[in-house]
Formats: sequence, structure tokens, C-alpha cells
Amino acid sequence: MARDVVRAADGTPVRAWVYVAAPAVAARLRRTGRRIEGGEWCPTGA
Repeated sequence: MARDVVRAADGTPVRAWVYVAAPAVAARLRRTGRRIEGGEWCPTGA
């Protein structure tokens, strides 16, 4: 699901993609998931 948000670093409005996961998946991601440096998961910005 997409949300229109404001980037905290510079106040730029951006579209953020929010992923919703079942409780078991969310717990596993909290335990073993890795943050994406800079938050940009798609280098082309598409």
C-alpha cells in the first residue's frame, strides 16, 4: 500500500510503500530482517 509522506531529512513529499505482514512474518522480519541503507530499495527510483 502506498502512503504520501514527508521525508524527515529535508521535508520533501514522497510516496512511501508500506508492506503489511501477518504477525508471524512480521516477528521473523524483526528478528532476522536487514534494513536497507538509505531506505532506497529500488536504485532506479521506479
